Amino acid sequence: MVRSPIALVVVTAMVLPLALLCSSCGSPSSAAAATTFSQSSIKGSYALSFAVAVGGGTAIDYTGGTGVIVSDGKGNLSGTESYSDTNGTVCSDLPLSGTYTVNPDGTGLANITYGSGSSGAECSGTFAQTLSIANGGALVKTTNIATNVAQLSGDWTRQ
Repeated sequence: MVRSPIALVVVTAMVLPLALLCSSCGSPSSAAAATTFSQSSIKGSYALSFAVAVGGGTAIDYTGGTGVIVSDGKGNLSGTESYSDTNGTVCSDLPLSGTYTVNPDGTGLANITYGSGSSGAECSGTFAQTLSIANGGALVKTTNIATNVAQLSGDWTRQ
């Protein structure tokens, strides 16, 4: 049986694209690469906001605030924040400083000191919060992890 060169070209032209299309079907290289995060994933100036409920005895104190936090991409934080609470405490332009760590999966932990000795006990202290990096580091979701504190919302948004 003699095959026509035209028939061979037609069959090749039909089968080759299908073979190329399916050559990567189901292969591990076709899966999206996992993102790995590091301290440099959080770098720059971020607008921060938070709302917390602090329980103590039978009363619950609600606190909300905003500020700016700056990350150097190497685990160091600085900035300012202002907040008020339902007890009438108003604290403005308090200095912030702290450190943070980031896990490869985009979670992490920040330890922050706010206020100063001159700010008074009501407007100074420390806190720790968990971090979750989103949108390539443009958004960091936060949760305060102190005892008797329920963080209702909190985030850092790159400016």
